[in-house]
Amino acid sequence: MNAARAVLIVFVYRGLQLSPGVAGLMFTAGAVAAFLGAVLCQRLVARLGVGRTLLLTATEGLVWLLVPLTLLGASVPILRH
Repeated sequence: MNAARAVLIVFVYRGLQLSPGVAGLMFTAGAVAAFLGAVLCQRLVARLGVGRTLLLTATEGLVWLLVPLTLLGASVPILRH
């Protein structure tokens, strides 16, 4: 994941032209979401089952495929400086 994170940082600065502060907020939000996911995973598995939980988490990979679309103007306007 470190190589992907390094490429993502370059993409955020050069491609999306976000300021370091906004990029930091974006990565902080991702870290908080990861922490919440780790805390809630046992409850989610108990409620949905292992198979459905894995299927749900696989959608994250599909969301990452949408990242290049931000260059076409699909990024969230609030994040621009």
